[in-house]
Amino acid sequence: MSKIPLEPLILPPARETGAFNLKITKELNGSIDGFGNRLLKKIEEIIGKPLIPVGDKVIKVEYSDRYLNSPLPLAMFLDFLRGVRKKYKNCWVGDELEITIANVY
Repeated sequence: MSKIPLEPLILPPARETGAFNLKITKELNGSIDGFGNRLLKKIEEIIGKPLIPVGDKVIKVEYSDRYLNSPLPLAMFLDFLRGVRKKYKNCWVGDELEITIANVY
């Protein structure tokens, strides 16, 4: 059996792919009220720019999560959307929200 040498996989830096490493420890602690604003602020701190670029429009939000199976994570997600929507109120042209929860059983 012959061996095929493999080249190392070198991934581009996160900022080139659009992905970011968001490390959260205690920054979001507190009441569920305001959680969305705290999370939005942290995300924009990390990416170094507004979450929704100037001139972009949001027409639909789709979210899928197989672990979104209790009221608290859902409330946190909805509070985050509320914070985004409040800050970027001029960007929203639609009200459609689709949440898919995959059954893990």
